[in-house]
Amino acid sequence: MSRNYSIQSFFRQMPNNLLARYFSTRGLLADFDFTTLKKRNFDALMLAWGKLTDDQRLSAEGDFREIFDMSCENGLRSIIDEAKYHLAAPQQDNCADAATSTLALAAFSAKLLALPGYFERAMVTFLDHQNLWSGATQFHHADSLRYWRKRKDLPKVAPAVDPDSLQRLEAEIRAYFMDTEWRGRYSRSEVLRRGDHEYYFVYLEDHPRKDPEWLAGELTPRRHIPATEIVFVYNSKEGTLDINARGLSKAAQSLQDIFTLVILNNGSPLAPSADPVYDLNPLRRRDFAFVIPLGSRIEAVWVRKLTLASTSVAHNQLTLQSGGRRNPLGIYDLLAEVEANGPLPNYKVSHAELVAQVSTPKRRPKFVSVRIASPSSCSLQHEDVDRELRAMLQASGIEPRERQKRPAPRAALAAESATAETAPAAS
Repeated sequence: MSRNYSIQSFFRQMPNNLLARYFSTRGLLADFDFTTLKKRNFDALMLAWGKLTDDQRLSAEGDFREIFDMSCENGLRSIIDEAKYHLAAPQQDNCADAATSTLALAAFSAKLLALPGYFERAMVTFLDHQNLWSGATQFHHADSLRYWRKRKDLPKVAPAVDPDSLQRLEAEIRAYFMDTEWRGRYSRSEVLRRGDHEYYFVYLEDHPRKDPEWLAGELTPRRHIPATEIVFVYNSKEGTLDINARGLSKAAQSLQDIFTLVILNNGSPLAPSADPVYDLNPLRRRDFAFVIPLGSRIEAVWVRKLTLASTSVAHNQLTLQSGGRRNPLGIYDLLAEVEANGPLPNYKVSHAELVAQVSTPKRRPKFVSVRIASPSSCSLQHEDVDRELRAMLQASGIEPRERQKRPAPRAALAAESATAETAPAAS
């Protein structure tokens, strides 16, 4: 979840000895005595901070923003996930190497968990384990992204991770966006492994922008070329692909095709998915009950908004939105009023907005909105309580699990066997 950053808050929450270590490694504030710093009085440090040059403060505060963002539960999880890759045994079939790898990971995790809090864990990782920092921050960033599109019917094959395949992935994406939107002349990509998932980050040249910026104390319009980020997350065991590409929703199918052709070595473009990832139609039932996993912070869930799309007339939609949380079943009262003039059999739920009441350490709970669009889009992130909400969607059948192939009925098998016995032999 997003938190508000300020330099004063960062200094207040970071222990003095770790602040001293950071500035020492940068060759800054060498004359400042951090042992005299009081938790409620940072005037002396702020005065010393203000005497640094603009470039020195800009560089340090860039680090502080990253460390601040990683100072949370999901930041720690991302660090440990990256450590699993770096501490993995070169050959997992070697029992001795695997045992050594397990012990090393356990020792690293214990070292971080022994520290008092998340700020200490993030700063120690930044100072002492720079080889983990880049990958961990990318995982944490990916977890914070919203509106992923998911595909669940891909081939379950080992994905390509070699440099030639990455360059080809870049080239195909560049060609697509140059043809359709005249952007993307330059690109860069990298792949990171995280458990059973492969994360592909592609950075594409976007259209130029001109924004006001402070340069040498002057507010100046500055032209720059931002990067558009596309993230692919592939799970070979489940055959799933999640794509996050802000502002590129129309390109989702083409990006899926490019990924499968290049990375999965699939010989032909993908057909549109027959089974939607999210099945929203059960939400039309007044007696529908959300299944909340045990131990979850979720206290209650209800439907606030439904959009019904016509299956017979294109673009015809009906949107219903209920009032406040005092009547969790208000959406069904509205639906009953609409259907009083006749049922709506030719309409299906295309969009839904849920509200979840979540417990917090404070007395008052917080309320989280969840927006889902059939067949494959969801507003949830992959961190904090959003992980629990995704588990709730699966448990409730809104995101159905992979369908298992049903065995053929015995009668059909018997008929097939009889046909095989009476068929003439091939010459």
